[in-house]
Amino acid sequence: MKLNALEDLFVRELSEIYGSEQQILKALPKMIKATAQPSLRQAFSDHKGETKDQIARLERIFKLLGEEPERLKSYPVAGVIQQGDEIIHSKESDADVRDAALLSTAQKVEHYEIASYGAVHTHAALLGYEEAAAELAVSLKEEHEMDARLTAIAKETVNLDAARAPYGRARTGKRALATAHSSPESGSAGRLLVGLSIGAALALFLGSANWRKGQSALYNSSGERI
Repeated sequence: MKLNALEDLFVRELSEIYGSEQQILKALPKMIKATAQPSLRQAFSDHKGETKDQIARLERIFKLLGEEPERLKSYPVAGVIQQGDEIIHSKESDADVRDAALLSTAQKVEHYEIASYGAVHTHAALLGYEEAAAELAVSLKEEHEMDARLTAIAKETVNLDAARAPYGRARTGKRALATAHSSPESGSAGRLLVGLSIGAALALFLGSANWRKGQSALYNSSGERI
């Protein structure tokens, strides 16, 4: 594809996004089926509906430009989707850990889409394609909102469940686990124990120093015991 003007790049970017949305639409049903966590499954299902709407917007933009919609394969998205397929078909995965992996995979795609829609929206506005820019702005907003939604799900449930699940198989052995359910009292108790330990150690040190001072007072300047 020629790239002699910014318009050429703009059309190429649209074609790449169009192709990536088709790849994502094909992958989402498998991710929905493989997900055990209800809120994550619903987010993937909602994203499937949004992806269909975004494809329709892109087709309207191609029509505005007098161009036939062309799908360019997005190699970054293809690579992430392949990783997702490997996670789904792994036979040695804990369900909670698999959900965390699928959520991470989805956010990698979201960040790619945010970057892609951001660039093509900027180019549309710069070239004066106001209607196309308005359509792209809607899709860009949806991608930002979905990314924020996935982040919230990760923090509130998915990552916490994954962190608790496989203690028996943890590669790093024993580890501290900070959760949303940790009580302030437990933290205060821990700090109290640390304070007591430091105080006890300091008392032993000072007591030992005073004993040595007392012992030295029992001898005169010639080193003879008094």
